[in-house]
Amino acid sequence: MSDTLSAWLREQRLAHSWSAAEMGRQLQQAAKATGDHTVPSAAILIAYVRRWEAGKMGITERYRLHYCTALGIQPADFGPPQPAQRPQDEPPGLATPGALTAIQATPDARPSPGLPYGSTEPSGYRESGTGHNAANRTGQQPHSDPPLGHLMVTLAEESLDFGEWADTSNIGDSTLEHYAAQVRRLARDYQYAPPYPLLMETKRLRDRVFAKLQGHQRPGQTRDLYLIGAQVCGLLAWMAGDMSYYRAADAHAWTGWVCAEQANHDGARAWVRVTQSKLAYWDSRFIESAQFAEDGLRYNCPDSGQVMAALFHARALARLGRSQDAEDALGQARDRLERAGPDEVGGLWGVIPARFHTLTSDVQMCRHDPEQVLTETSQGLQEFDTVDPRERNRLAVMHSRINQAQAHLLLHDLDGTDTALRTVLSLPSENRDEPVTQRLQQVRQELARPEFRSAALAQQLQEEIETFCREAIVNELPG
Repeated sequence: MSDTLSAWLREQRLAHSWSAAEMGRQLQQAAKATGDHTVPSAAILIAYVRRWEAGKMGITERYRLHYCTALGIQPADFGPPQPAQRPQDEPPGLATPGALTAIQATPDARPSPGLPYGSTEPSGYRESGTGHNAANRTGQQPHSDPPLGHLMVTLAEESLDFGEWADTSNIGDSTLEHYAAQVRRLARDYQYAPPYPLLMETKRLRDRVFAKLQGHQRPGQTRDLYLIGAQVCGLLAWMAGDMSYYRAADAHAWTGWVCAEQANHDGARAWVRVTQSKLAYWDSRFIESAQFAEDGLRYNCPDSGQVMAALFHARALARLGRSQDAEDALGQARDRLERAGPDEVGGLWGVIPARFHTLTSDVQMCRHDPEQVLTETSQGLQEFDTVDPRERNRLAVMHSRINQAQAHLLLHDLDGTDTALRTVLSLPSENRDEPVTQRLQQVRQELARPEFRSAALAQQLQEEIETFCREAIVNELPG
């Protein structure tokens, strides 16, 4: 683009006291006002303004018109004043006044001295190397069809518009890595930290991911963002369910499933199904819980997602009274645990051996097998004592203790029940979530059975459980 035109563009912008950013916004508004909805975002137009004013890029006809609209001038007044036209009696062979006028109307398409029309050296769109330029086409004169040259430049610039837009992204790879690391940390921290602050932190991460997805990024980055969206919505669903907000949890889980589908990621699909199975189970939708878990087993998940799906399938089947089917599903879970690779997210979305024994004891408790319950919980608690404290799942430990308490009740051992519940009843109120309080309410009902009704220890435990549940965080949150 000529130096005079680039200088003129800058002068016009400064005359209106506009920054380059404001000029970009004005161009975008002008485009919308004239029905042109194909221009890129204001951020990209700002880059165009700088390149036009630096003379690094030719300006196409549609942007000339948008400039005219933004500046409030007529198309004929666009650009710096042109040199006077040659008189009519100039030597033959020069361009006619009409042809010269057509060329002057499109400065970016003006031929350089010694170059055939259509070469447009400043914009870089030559037909070099082909020998088929406007000057040597058979039977054509050098200046026979200016509109074709202008059209080719315009088409090329429009391709550049899209190419530059496609090459932009509103997120960097390092930010994606940071988001993925945040998901892993949240899933890990939730195992032992108070849930409500982590719920809010997870919500903030979700908002950032969704805001990025509503912008523009490269296709691979979009898939990664959808994967993180599936994971973060899955965690939100898990957390909301733990706080007894099952309808909200189901909504998070549904959105997580949509994101997993958009990412086309089987691992995310499997874990979202696991989360939905967990929500349905604690909401007493046992058939639905079994169905979600069974569907989760269909997806190729290299980590422990299918292990958890098989465990949740077994638990729901046992709760439905299908004892043998539950035992078969447990065998499937054991087989998959041996083949599972490292967890992509871990924490809540992961199964380590200690947690596996806890969930197995859940299944055996539903099958009313107290001896197996005590065996599995003993192994699980021993395993938890040896793991990194950051991997010690607080809720899994609490469920192991409650399973022990219920197993002792089945064996009519009140002292064993009391010992098992001591750790649970000392849990801080901010960590008392819905599954724990729900399980303790079951224990309280069992303590009210006729065989324990006259026992002072049974009455004391019922009172302690009632106080524990009344002070739980799920009763302090707004309805």
